[in-house]
Amino acid sequence: MLSATALTAVTGSGSEVSLMWSLTGTTDTSVVVERAPGTGGTYQVLTTLPAESNTYTDVSCWAGKTYSYKVFTVASDGTNTTPTSPVSATTDAVQSGALNVVSNLHVVANSPSTATVTFTDTNASQTDLMYLVERSSNGMTYQLVGSIENATTFSDVGLTPGATYEYRVRAGRNGLPDSDYSAAVSVTMPTPAANLPKAPSGLTGTDLSATSVQVSWTNNDSNNPQFQVYRAPYVGNGQYSFSLIATTAAGATSYTDTGLTAENPYVYEVRAINGSGVSDFATPASDVMQALFGDAVGVVTSSAGTGSPKTYDIGPGYQYTTLGSFNWSQLGPGDTVNIHYKPGGYNEQLLIDTRGTPAAWITINGVPDPTTGALPILNGAGAVQAAQFQSHSSWLTGAGELIIGLSPGYVYGYTPGYLKIENLVITGAYSQNTFTDYTGTVQNYNVGAAGVYLEGGTDITLDNLTVYNNGEGIFGAGQAGLYRLLSNVTLESNYIYNNGEIGDALYHNSYLEGINTLYEYNHYGPTRTGALGAGIKDRGPGTVIKYNTIDGGAHQIDLPETENEQDLAMVLPEYNETYVFGNVIISTDGSSPIHYGGDQGLDEFERKGVLYLYDNTIVIESDQSSTYHMAVVDLVDGGQALDARNNIIAVFPATPGATPTQVGLIRSTNNAYFGTNWVSNGVTLTDNGLTLTGNVGGLSNLITGSGADPGFVDAAAGDFHLLASSAVLGLGGVLAGSTAAYPVAEEYQAPQSGQTRSSIADLGAFETAQFPFAGKYAVFTGNGSPTLASITQNGGTLTLNGSSITSATITDGTKILVNGTDPALYGNGSITFLSGTFAGQTWTKLTLPTDFTNPAGARVHIFQNGSALTFSDRNGKTSPGTWVSPTQLFGYGETVTIGSGPFSGQLIWDDGTIWSAVVHLTGTNNGSGVTTIAAVPSKVLVTDYLTGSGLTVHTVQTGTTNIVFVGSTGVMVLGTYSNPNTNVPQATAPNYPGYTASIVGNTITWTNGKPADTVVWTKTTVPAASISVTDYTNQNGVPVHLVTNGTNMFVIVDGLGNTSLGHFLTATTGVADAYPTDIATFSGSKVFWSDGIFVWTQTANPPLLITATDQNNAISHLAFQSATILIGLDGPLKGVTGTRVNDEIEWTNGAVWVNLGYDLLSALFELGTGFP
Repeated sequence: MLSATALTAVTGSGSEVSLMWSLTGTTDTSVVVERAPGTGGTYQVLTTLPAESNTYTDVSCWAGKTYSYKVFTVASDGTNTTPTSPVSATTDAVQSGALNVVSNLHVVANSPSTATVTFTDTNASQTDLMYLVERSSNGMTYQLVGSIENATTFSDVGLTPGATYEYRVRAGRNGLPDSDYSAAVSVTMPTPAANLPKAPSGLTGTDLSATSVQVSWTNNDSNNPQFQVYRAPYVGNGQYSFSLIATTAAGATSYTDTGLTAENPYVYEVRAINGSGVSDFATPASDVMQALFGDAVGVVTSSAGTGSPKTYDIGPGYQYTTLGSFNWSQLGPGDTVNIHYKPGGYNEQLLIDTRGTPAAWITINGVPDPTTGALPILNGAGAVQAAQFQSHSSWLTGAGELIIGLSPGYVYGYTPGYLKIENLVITGAYSQNTFTDYTGTVQNYNVGAAGVYLEGGTDITLDNLTVYNNGEGIFGAGQAGLYRLLSNVTLESNYIYNNGEIGDALYHNSYLEGINTLYEYNHYGPTRTGALGAGIKDRGPGTVIKYNTIDGGAHQIDLPETENEQDLAMVLPEYNETYVFGNVIISTDGSSPIHYGGDQGLDEFERKGVLYLYDNTIVIESDQSSTYHMAVVDLVDGGQALDARNNIIAVFPATPGATPTQVGLIRSTNNAYFGTNWVSNGVTLTDNGLTLTGNVGGLSNLITGSGADPGFVDAAAGDFHLLASSAVLGLGGVLAGSTAAYPVAEEYQAPQSGQTRSSIADLGAFETAQFPFAGKYAVFTGNGSPTLASITQNGGTLTLNGSSITSATITDGTKILVNGTDPALYGNGSITFLSGTFAGQTWTKLTLPTDFTNPAGARVHIFQNGSALTFSDRNGKTSPGTWVSPTQLFGYGETVTIGSGPFSGQLIWDDGTIWSAVVHLTGTNNGSGVTTIAAVPSKVLVTDYLTGSGLTVHTVQTGTTNIVFVGSTGVMVLGTYSNPNTNVPQATAPNYPGYTASIVGNTITWTNGKPADTVVWTKTTVPAASISVTDYTNQNGVPVHLVTNGTNMFVIVDGLGNTSLGHFLTATTGVADAYPTDIATFSGSKVFWSDGIFVWTQTANPPLLITATDQNNAISHLAFQSATILIGLDGPLKGVTGTRVNDEIEWTNGAVWVNLGYDLLSALFELGTGFP
């Protein structure tokens, strides 16, 4: 088993001692730390830590005292190892000029589970005092339970009847040293009378609707008493006037309160009752609720809405053409607002103040341009603020472009929530820009105005937003109360860059102070040129930062102490544990990539715990001539500890050939434990090589490279994936046991996405990019069209199946030997054969696309690792997949055919479901200015069915949410998928009122709630009637399709799968509902439209719909000329050819679009050139 050795103890402050130790052996289940007073006192258990723990900071000390420590491990059978030799440390003395220690500390038990702490303020001459109340259940380890301002009384709840507790208090104030802790005072809680009911626990409150709340609890009494439910209106001072609203049936565990008012806050408490009396009130399940309400919970009802979920559309051609023309206050649970792309964007501000429910979120969704894929833009520059977007407070006028906050007339304690904002570009909220407010006054934005400003809110997701050119990208600072509470914010798949104020360090790409904020799959780019802020700055508890690329800001990650929500944040256990893993962190600004702990100089408020930093790739690109030295991680003082494992830390000069900045892992005063980490040659332990005064363990685990590069694919180009020859493969070590709740399961995938990571055997943010040989290849010989080949792999042995079958072996990270003698070079997705059987050939790997849409338009995926596949549906349900043949896969119990020819880019399932590949690439033009290429396949699939009476019917699927049903009489009906569930897609059609079609396997089942009316269609291979699909391209090379069935009806399907009914006027002319004034003439292989502009030409292989947007937002359509060349059909790129070179496209007009992503470019060209 693992044994603890080499224990060290270093004083951190007047109340903190840092401990580090090593573990030798194979396994343990827990690590126990013991402490004794002085050097000869009796040892008691201070704490029990999870397995594989190597660091602990004792924050339960008094100033000027000596403490001794021992550590031992516990095996699964309960066996203890021999403790380490004891070590001692003496805490610092109280600083000169410190605040006075409080006096007359008393603790009184008010009930079996509540106690009141009182003391005398001995700092009466000071203002703005904060007193920190700490509690211990074992007389050793204290935890902060109360942070009170300018008060001397604290009520503690949720205590255990019959238990003994100790309390201590210290004083803090900005600008003065903290006092020492008071002497501890104990209290023993009374035991309830035997005949009284046991108190319930785990109290929760859930807003079900605008008028109802469900209160739930755990019944701890086997006699199943009744329960009393009390309710009070929320008030800011905490003096609640509770009224009994219900006494439940015996043994109940929930109660639904109805008849409430929309957008109102309520507070609930529950206790048990029997014939002998009542119990104490239930304590909340949530530590946040307990900190805010003690033995009660607060709940906010949702917005009223219109009574049922609705979808509203804003944009050109819709009822609402502007943001301000739609009444946003009518939104309610389950509603969706689609903001459609509009040329020039929306120069309007937006304030969202509504609230959904946990079961029915409100979604604000940007709908991209159907031709280019460009997202709708909310542009604050020159924007107009409609009267309905007025904030309740004048100081929020000019605070941001999109504000989630409160309107005038709100009820105190109400806060927005259960909101998802997605697929938008948000820009222009900047102090140098102006807007017109709701009074008609033109004014500048506030300094630090945000693209997205979160005044407060709970459960908010920001997904696939591009946020740039603002004073601050995303901002939110929560406070301790329902009013302005900020919690459960998720930033996912966003691109955030070029924000900040010039010369100012206070404004950042994002700056949040909320509870349990999650950052994942985001790309943080550089801040505004001349701005001094950070990439991510976060002051909240429970922060998790995973699978991001962060390459901008003075600090890429800045995690200082709480500032606005101190009363709440500091008492939460998660305030002292932060998890940062799976990120690519690139520092080019000359500051420490990561800062942790605090930045206000207020020791009592700082994070006192562990920063878990694991499986990150940290790259520093800096010249010593501009920045002489820096630390990778900068902890504010001795109260924090770094636990760093499985990271890559690579240091390069910013200027080729220059001397790089001298980099230390930590500051000399910091505490850190290092597991296995790879560091560039020349990296030292401490910044500037200063003598270590902190506490460090695990130095023998560090691996120093022979150079700066551990074996990245292309560090100069910013590709930090690992080569097959990388020095860090297979070196991953064990992680701290505390990280078990946050495993490394994915890795960042550009742009702004993630993909499954199967193991952490390799160091850093990525698994090795070792060439996955197994699979299919296009064989190029320089003459004619490419042919197909395949490779199978067994370890280092390959079987090559091309013009002949032969074997090969992998010799190193760039070379294979064919037949033992003939060399071939591999890399960047290709194998080049230099001699022998395949001499002169280049084999290019054909990889399946990753991102698809299912028939309901939902995003689905295939993840590949060599020849292994994993399917992932809309709900994240995964299934392993296998190759059945070069053209078929197997997953979810079905065979899947890889479309080719006219169905290239599609996966066709046995049950008729289609997954259509989608490719979206983002890069830059010569390193500056964002460029994009979007490609959407344009295919139509007809499936034939028989009704129960043997009549032939059909479906026409387009790979989007649109579907066409063709009845037995030939009537064509447009339908829409009503849910995105991959396993049971359901569709409705206006012509079949009341019916829902469930499309499963080989059947479509139509139901209307009455079993007798159920109709079943069964797939057939011998239809009595057929559907014809004719493929065309229009004059711009955009694919379109015509669906006919021998009647006077037809359906047009455009390149994005949008459908429109039409009818023939004569045998050769027709009109479509989408173009009611435009007559189509069908002449041979062409369709001429009467507007004189549109001409369709029949094609046997419709192209991808490809749109390119340059750095000036100018749009061009593209077509393929060969397997590596594109040509512009219109726009600025008309007639310009672009050649694909690795992850770049080099245009003949001199432009070079870079960083498009090798794999995504491969997918684009494979789709476009017709390979499966």
